[in-house]
Amino acid sequence: MTDLSDVSPGAPVSSARQNLINDYIQDGTHKVNTLSVEVGGIEAIDSSRNWTGVGINSIKLSGQTIDGGVSTGDLVYFDGSAWQTATTQNAVGVYDGTNVVTHGYVGGLSGLIQGEWYGKDSSGNLLPAVFINEQCIGYAISSTELIILIGGVNSYGQIGLFAGGYISANSDTIDYVTIASTGNATDFGNLILARYYLSGLASSTRGIFGGGLVAPVQDIIEYIEFSTTGNATDFGDLTVARYGAGACSSSTRGLFNSGFDAGALTDVIDYITIASIGNATDFGNSTEERLHNSGCSSSTRGVFGGGFIAAVSDTIDYVTIASTGNATDFGNLTVSRAYLGSCASSTRGLWGGGDTGSNSDVIDYVTIASTGNATDFGNLIATKEKLAGCSSSARGIFGGGNTGSVSNVIEYVTLASVGNGTDFGDLTVARDTLGACSNAHGGLT
Repeated sequence: MTDLSDVSPGAPVSSARQNLINDYIQDGTHKVNTLSVEVGGIEAIDSSRNWTGVGINSIKLSGQTIDGGVSTGDLVYFDGSAWQTATTQNAVGVYDGTNVVTHGYVGGLSGLIQGEWYGKDSSGNLLPAVFINEQCIGYAISSTELIILIGGVNSYGQIGLFAGGYISANSDTIDYVTIASTGNATDFGNLILARYYLSGLASSTRGIFGGGLVAPVQDIIEYIEFSTTGNATDFGDLTVARYGAGACSSSTRGLFNSGFDAGALTDVIDYITIASIGNATDFGNSTEERLHNSGCSSSTRGVFGGGFIAAVSDTIDYVTIASTGNATDFGNLTVSRAYLGSCASSTRGLWGGGDTGSNSDVIDYVTIASTGNATDFGNLIATKEKLAGCSSSARGIFGGGNTGSVSNVIEYVTLASVGNGTDFGDLTVARDTLGACSNAHGGLT
């Protein structure tokens, strides 16, 4: 992303520049230089406020018609002629008493809980503790100040799901966490079929769980909608019934890689179009027949690491998600292992834990757009196998697994840095051999 210092204050800019400004404002790792840039009636203004050490900028709409019923702090939408209080409508900004602020910093509010995420109630008021069936509005940095994170897009927060697994019996539990916060998981609903060794992937709106083991080996694919809690619904079937497959996705297409079918290891890769219910289609073949590998992705490339053949594997291979064809060698993990978890930002893929012959706490990573061997990232809180991972674009989380007994621990890492796992909270039920997915992973950006 290039610098914006060449934009002259007050000068008109292109729509491409407008998008660039918006991207900077929404990106927590960048700072927009001090600007006063008119963009079709939208003014990007620098604020003196700081949030986690990053300069905060706002986009406000000035010279707009505000309906007389709108009060300071109301969430608003535009009805074509004036800004109105948003009730059942998706909000696109907050009225600060003078202007509609659509991105960045807004002050002059009252009664906020510092550190809390906010959604919208049915009267257009800010509502603390965003749930997955509510629109996410922003984050309170004080009792009077909010960082707005909406931008006119219906958002349900960055949700991670953990599904199925094994305790003393097969589990049908689906629970969820809000990835950007910390805390214990909450019940989401139930799978159609209680099973373990299933695989998860997702778009921004739909989570998918496929395959698994509950005698016999399963070809079932089922899905949930992130917009509301509830039980899973039938999606279709894999091309080959199997368990222990790796899985990953872009915003439109999901892949299942390898695994163990009814009697042998398989190298089959198949794919689904996430928005369209139906059976999977053959994609190609992995570089190895293996099970208990784990996958992650950027928006263009899926990478699969580890697994078990006749022994634990250190293989990493990759595919181009939008095409079809066989996988290509990428490199090797730092440690050969199976039963590992994975997660990714748009640029970096991580694998954590697993079984090397004994439980491992290793986390290693690759740069997805390149090829080569993995690099040490850090360590999990404890050595464990049979865990699952998911992520936002900034944070990876690993949940469940087996440390010698089934675990309920969820931990997280910051994907852009290196370091050890930090405690996040607990699953609703301790279990291993579970699947996971999220609506904000690196394959969606």
